[in-house]
Amino acid sequence: MRNALKWALPAAGAVLLALRTLAAEPPSVPARTSADVPDGFTFAAVGDLLETRPVMPLADPAFLTIDGIIRRADVAFGNGEIPIVDVTAPGIYPAAENGALNAFGVPTVAADLRAQGFAMVSRANNHSTDWGVAGMLMTDAFLDRAGIVHAGTGRDDDAARRVRFLETRWGRVGLAATTSTFEGNEPAGAAMGDVPGRPGASVVHTQQSTVIDRSTLDGLKRYYSAPVYHIDDTVGADTITVYGQSFVVGPQPGIHYEMDKHDVAAIVRAVRQGNALSNFLVFSTHCHEDASGIGNDVPQGGFLRDLAHAVIDAGADVFVGHGPHQVAGIEIYKGKPIFYSLGNYIFQLGAQENVYPEAYLQFGMDPSKYVDADVMHHFLEHYFREEKWWQSIVAVVSYRRGAASEIRLYPIELRRDRPEYAWGLPAPATPQEARAILQRIARLSRPYGTSIEIDDGIGVIRLR
Repeated sequence: MRNALKWALPAAGAVLLALRTLAAEPPSVPARTSADVPDGFTFAAVGDLLETRPVMPLADPAFLTIDGIIRRADVAFGNGEIPIVDVTAPGIYPAAENGALNAFGVPTVAADLRAQGFAMVSRANNHSTDWGVAGMLMTDAFLDRAGIVHAGTGRDDDAARRVRFLETRWGRVGLAATTSTFEGNEPAGAAMGDVPGRPGASVVHTQQSTVIDRSTLDGLKRYYSAPVYHIDDTVGADTITVYGQSFVVGPQPGIHYEMDKHDVAAIVRAVRQGNALSNFLVFSTHCHEDASGIGNDVPQGGFLRDLAHAVIDAGADVFVGHGPHQVAGIEIYKGKPIFYSLGNYIFQLGAQENVYPEAYLQFGMDPSKYVDADVMHHFLEHYFREEKWWQSIVAVVSYRRGAASEIRLYPIELRRDRPEYAWGLPAPATPQEARAILQRIARLSRPYGTSIEIDDGIGVIRLR
């Protein structure tokens, strides 16, 4: 009996220990906190690629000078802003809900982007479904054929959020992308039971509210007190909702955005997975939301900064923002670059063919008196007349010992000294333009504590 107890007690203890181990949470994969790339690795990033027709056949010397920066980088990234579609294909038609004008690139644009040196593009933006879901999937297929890794769209929300990978001799480079600005037909959806998922883009929903002072709120409540108005003042003493627009009392008047916590959690989860499976991870966000409510103003802080910090905390090595079509500030967070907006890189809307009929109505133009080129001229003159839309940068980040060591900012201008159909091709900025562009970025970066030197017409951020 004693011998039986002698062996039984340790065995019981072992069983209890095993049960405790099973009950404990399983360990996670240790997060990679630095880039696992060789010294000298370079990552180039640009903003919006609105390429409607191939540019490489032009062999334009000024453009090729800038393109050389892209091709010399180990990995180059840009935002694939507009769909690439064959508009004569069955099932391809302009969506009623669209980001504006249903712009598109012809099928050969995909191979042209690859020839320029772009190996990765984001597909999550407010134009992802401008030619419907069929156009979105066709764009993805053209990019696949061209050998360009793309992220941000897919056959359901999981596929849209998933990190995509580029296999290189420097290691595996991952890309994840999302957009906070989107049309109603754009968000990808989850499958449920026998119901398939909805194809679309990875989105992060935001709830907009206008921050006002107490006296203004009280005035709104008095003004909208009549039963005819649709107001909701039951959510709290500091808030009122008028026709779906929320107003809240706060210390700093302006427009505030609150991200959907479920979207953020799903994005962070995808980034953690991407971090575990890559040597280097890029995260990209398209954003037109801003504190002014204009839609193309410079983003400064707010929810976009919260999102950038969250994905870097989850394992992204660099954050690339785009959307407002102009440059914004640069932040270094935990040694990792955050580009809040890199502006336009190729902006070929003046060469757009086949403008859809509603565009004429949008601008009050009679199709019997005007042609498509007139519509595009009016669009560009109305929305993009200022120089800031036509001046931007190419950013190149160099790495040493697993961390960003230097960022070089190459100023570019998008050639409006030519016929309008040839506008939007990047070229080196003149010395005067270069200084103005870099000084603007330096001013916008100052609130983040980022210092930019100007060295022979190039912006330099030294990190090590």
